[in-house]
Amino acid sequence: MLLWLLDPGSVLTITITVLAPLCLFLPEVTVELSRRRLGPLLAEPCRYEVTEASVSVTTSLLRQQFPWDSFVAIEHTPKLWVLRHKVPGVVLTLAKGTFAPGDQAEIERVLASRGLVPAGAAAGRSGRMGG
Repeated sequence: MLLWLLDPGSVLTITITVLAPLCLFLPEVTVELSRRRLGPLLAEPCRYEVTEASVSVTTSLLRQQFPWDSFVAIEHTPKLWVLRHKVPGVVLTLAKGTFAPGDQAEIERVLASRGLVPAGAAAGRSGRMGG
């Protein structure tokens, strides 16, 4: 705004005056547009399939299958299994309530047989390996 007071007719002043608000609101606009475009996809139910070899997620538009050895750690919560992928920041969340109690016990057995450790222990282990 100081530029506007000093030289209101300058091309630089006009450009900064127009672009500054756009730069401030562009992230919010991008997120809102993405939410509107992805809304129907996110509202669609997902189908999870857990086998001895892999876990997969299927919707009408995509199918992702992850072999168990692509996960390095797990976090247990009362309602979720959060599987940590080898790629940092990538997780697969499975809601325990979507599975029957007998299936939950079977999934727990599969997770235990795969040697997945709690996420904190995996972070400490990978820190020792890298150092």
